[in-house]
Amino acid sequence: VGGRLESLDVTVRDLGTGVDQTRLTLDRAWIVGQAGTDRVDAFGSIAFRPVVNNYPIPFGRPNLAVIMAVRFVDDKGNVLSPSVQINVV
Repeated sequence: VGGRLESLDVTVRDLGTGVDQTRLTLDRAWIVGQAGTDRVDAFGSIAFRPVVNNYPIPFGRPNLAVIMAVRFVDDKGNVLSPSVQINVV
C-alpha cells in the first residue's frame, strides 16, 4: 500500500537535560519542493536532503539528539507516525 507524506518533524533535544532545544515542522509543500512529490508507492522510498546551517552547537562535545518523525497517510486512510532518534555525542 502506498500513500502520502503529510509532514516531517525535526526536534533537537539536549540529552543532558531532556529539554527540546528546537522543533521544526516541515509541511507537505516543503516535501514536494524538495523531493518533487509527497507520494510513496508500495515498497518505495522518497529522498531529500535537508540542510541545516548556523545552528549553535555548545562548546565542547555536543550531547544532543536529533529526532525525526513523519506523518504518513496510506491509500486506505491509515495514519502512521514512525520516528527515529540520532544521538550526536
